[in-house]
Amino acid sequence: MAGRLISFRRLRNYPITVAVGMDMAPLHAAYRTLRFSAVAIGSGVSLLVLAVGFLLIRHKRRVLASREVLRHAVENLDQGLVMVDRNGRISLRNSRYVALLDLPPDLSAPGADYAQLVRWLAARGEFDQSGAGKSHLASSAEEGGVRFAERIRPNGTALEIRMRMLSGGGLIGTYTDVTDRRRAQEEIHHLAHHDGLTDLANRTLLEERLTQAMAAAERSGGQLAVLCLDLNRFKPVNDTLGHAAGDELLRQTARRLHGLARASDTVARVGGDEFVLVQTTLSQPGDAAALAERIMVEISLPFDLNGHAVTIDTSIGIALFPHDGHTVEALLKNADTALYRAKEAGRGVTCFFEAEMEERLLERGLLEQDLRAALAKGEFSVSFQPLHNCGTRDVTSFEALLRWENPERGKVSPADFIPVAEECGLILPLGRWMLEQACTVAASWPHPYTVAVNLSPVQFQRGNLPAQVAEVLAQTGLPANQLELEVTEGLLIEDSEGALATMRALKALGVRLALDDFGTGYSSLSYLRRFPFDKLKIDKSFIQAIELDAGARAIVDAILAMGHSLNLRVTAEGVETEEQLAFLLRHDCDEVQGFLLGRPVPAEQLCRSLRKKVGAAMA
Repeated sequence: MAGRLISFRRLRNYPITVAVGMDMAPLHAAYRTLRFSAVAIGSGVSLLVLAVGFLLIRHKRRVLASREVLRHAVENLDQGLVMVDRNGRISLRNSRYVALLDLPPDLSAPGADYAQLVRWLAARGEFDQSGAGKSHLASSAEEGGVRFAERIRPNGTALEIRMRMLSGGGLIGTYTDVTDRRRAQEEIHHLAHHDGLTDLANRTLLEERLTQAMAAAERSGGQLAVLCLDLNRFKPVNDTLGHAAGDELLRQTARRLHGLARASDTVARVGGDEFVLVQTTLSQPGDAAALAERIMVEISLPFDLNGHAVTIDTSIGIALFPHDGHTVEALLKNADTALYRAKEAGRGVTCFFEAEMEERLLERGLLEQDLRAALAKGEFSVSFQPLHNCGTRDVTSFEALLRWENPERGKVSPADFIPVAEECGLILPLGRWMLEQACTVAASWPHPYTVAVNLSPVQFQRGNLPAQVAEVLAQTGLPANQLELEVTEGLLIEDSEGALATMRALKALGVRLALDDFGTGYSSLSYLRRFPFDKLKIDKSFIQAIELDAGARAIVDAILAMGHSLNLRVTAEGVETEEQLAFLLRHDCDEVQGFLLGRPVPAEQLCRSLRKKVGAAMA
């Protein structure tokens, strides 16, 4: 109920009282309207304040949470992190930064003076660039406002440092431990420049160091030597004792060579059993010769390979800078050429490079090319030289001799092309062809003469010789007892065990075996006792000297007596005079071979001669 509001007032000069009344409803309506507006506005403002407060609280929580996440993130970085403000104070750093640099907490805490920390690091030697047992700067660069540096700390730790200078002042720095990465890079670099078996320099590092040594020698006006060497009789070690023993032999050889070299020299392994030694600061060529002699002596000492005492030797070729070449390629090539000449001269020989060697090597290369083409073009042929009974002079057998006539070179001596064929591997197909031709021709003879075929050591070492011989005998129809295979003493020296096994397999086929050129190599009675030979052939150098040399006569007499005592047939090669034949007859030689009684003749001519002889006998 609204009611009314009444007000009374008495007039001062009149006896009148005035009463004024107002209905309350309009007043209450206005009040209610004002109160509703005030309450609504107050509620809205309160809600707004609450909402703003909630948002501020939530934002603060988010900021706090972000800061915590950031703190954890910074603390868990694998890198050291430091931030310095514009006033030179540390505003942020993580524990990894402190640990990497071994920093004291008071100098590295937030708010600390960064300049004072740098001075402390400098006093401790962190920035020493000498590298003499202290920290040093390995590398430095700048890109895009960021400075990159790599520093080696005194404890050996490698740090990669990146510093970014901020535009408003201050900086941000990161420190990464790259010790393992650096060590891996160094190992990769080492593997790329060193031989994996011997840890000597490989060809890449050899060429780098030789280039540097040549530049130093050129500046000083000095000279240097390149010694190229390989091991003689290395393959038999591999074949008889196994590859593990061969590897150990190479490692021990590397250690011996390294022990002979000076700190400024370089020793490298550039092939299977081939080594190169660069001798720097050479005063005279005699220094290189003296080093080669020391190498010869050292390598000739016995090697202990798992209880096996092994003795080898080496051949050495030497090229001098600047006399023998002004480039790395020329020096290495000429040293290798000299090595090739040393091996030609015999085992255990040292040769200095000479210009004529290169000409001979070029000629050898051309000869090899012609030799490879000759087999395909059919330029080879086989001739046969008779062997005679020393007393009756009757023909007992024939020796097959390989002949080569080139359209441009003419007749090429076997002494010239056989060594080249052995070195380039052509002796294997050529030897097979020779064996097939000799057996085919011998199978067509009207009389069952024995045919002798020379074998190369390479055929023993690289081919399945017994199987090849059996196959050729089956193809040609020649009885095995009509085939005689000749070998030289060099084969027995290089690989005696392998040769013995092959010879026994050949004997099992029924073929005969002869030791050719006896007396010219390292002749040993043990060869005759161990190996199943049927015949000895005395080298022609002794036969042709018996008329003038008493020593040669004594040697021939001794070989004949020794052969007879071992029940071996003995053949004298190179008989060219009646006096030689008479001497051999007086000392009971079995067979003779030489120009006195018969020269080599082509296969066709021999076949015609034999058929004519048989026809005359039948008539």
